Amino acid sequence: MKGWADNLRKTIVKDVNFLHQECVDIRDSEWEAVKSKLAKYMKIPEAVGVACNQVGFNLNGFAIDLYADKPVKIKKLMFFKNPEIELVGVLFKHQERCLSCDGDHLVERTERIIITDDINGTQEFTGYLAVIVQHEYNHIKGMLISDD
Repeated sequence: MKGWADNLRKTIVKDVNFLHQECVDIRDSEWEAVKSKLAKYMKIPEAVGVACNQVGFNLNGFAIDLYADKPVKIKKLMFFKNPEIELVGVLFKHQERCLSCDGDHLVERTERIIITDDINGTQEFTGYLAVIVQHEYNHIKGMLISDD
């Protein structure tokens, strides 16, 4: 089983020039193909989120695992299309890893976010899920944890 995950990991985009581009909005006609590719890459065991640009699309979307903060081995995916977020609450430092960047990085995050997108409307996340959303949102805005 490890071989398929390694093959997916090898195809994650690591090209910093591509990843630093701000993504463009997803058209309705593109959404199903985008969602399918995001879901495929979320099968990587350690993936708690993946952004479109990490899988080769310079598009404004990402997926997260809603169970990432729970002690379960299954994933429940939530997809975001053309999101905007509002950062709320206290700033704190968080140690993060990324499929597109090497090593661990200490990143500043807020404890709570409010996200609005074309699929889910407005949602609020706290704790680790808020961190994941901020990480993936930064990807589609062209920012990496290795930029600091």
